[in-house]
Amino acid sequence: MRYLSFTVLFCSLFISKFSFALACYAVVNNSDIATETVRVDDIIIPESAENGSIIWRSEIYNRKVKCNQAGVDEYAYFYPFPNITPEELPKGMKFGLVYNGTSYDLESSGSKIKTDIYVKKGGEGNGNINVQVYIKKNGTISGGYNGDLPVYQLDGVGGLNGTPGSNYRFHLSNLSNIVTGDCTYTLNGIQSTTPVNVNDDLISNGQTISSVGSMSVTCTPVEKLKNRTANMDLYTKSSSGDKFFGTDKDGLGYQLIISGSTIAPSVTSGSPLLVPFKLDGSAKASINVDQKVSLLSAGKDWLYQNSEVTAKSKNPDLHMKLNSFQ
Repeated sequence: MRYLSFTVLFCSLFISKFSFALACYAVVNNSDIATETVRVDDIIIPESAENGSIIWRSEIYNRKVKCNQAGVDEYAYFYPFPNITPEELPKGMKFGLVYNGTSYDLESSGSKIKTDIYVKKGGEGNGNINVQVYIKKNGTISGGYNGDLPVYQLDGVGGLNGTPGSNYRFHLSNLSNIVTGDCTYTLNGIQSTTPVNVNDDLISNGQTISSVGSMSVTCTPVEKLKNRTANMDLYTKSSSGDKFFGTDKDGLGYQLIISGSTIAPSVTSGSPLLVPFKLDGSAKASINVDQKVSLLSAGKDWLYQNSEVTAKSKNPDLHMKLNSFQ
């Protein structure tokens, strides 16, 4: 009989402590909701993008929250990825939220972030949350996530409430359409041999030679990048520091012109020229390059030998690096 009494007492204590699990709802358009889903835009970023860089941010959501059924005096908490294992999370992405001006990278479902919403035992607590969700690149993005990913759930100090539909969850969808891309490039005819007319125009203004070469890019994956724009950083590794690239004729220099912008030795990796390439249906694009030849010094013997000379451009040592996609 004593054993039975102890068992009944233990069970009554257990039930009194755990029969109430905190329930929290967001109030949207005067309705209590337990689920909210935001669709992430289709995103494609360079494979070379730095880890830790933010690739997407939501708008800032202000939600009125009301919580009740507290079994103890307690605060409400953000619980990351409810019922999601680390292995199920999208590869190459780290999720986070900004709450009360502080950024929190979300680690796992075993952690929690305290809110300002306080609920007395058996009572109701109300408050507001201002939350912005973000996604960072964290390694190689692959696989995505099919379906709606629960990013967080509002719940009590004791952990997740197992009653379906009783606690507000914030989801993200369309995560399978966050991918990485890359582009290769070729420079055609840039280091060229061109005829130069020795005349007054050369001496006073220089000569512009159209389409001495071209720059081409090919990007992958084609299905994600066709008919989009690849922004490439163009720069030179020339160490001359001059305003002009050299030729095999002493005192004769040149600059390159692409889409109205001038390429000179000052366009280095630290201050590259951003060149947009409009990709076609095969995710390819090409842009013609003009050359402006300028006489830097008039006292050279070759100037007075012929009315036309052939000059060979010295290698401008140009390079391109993918900056972004649009």
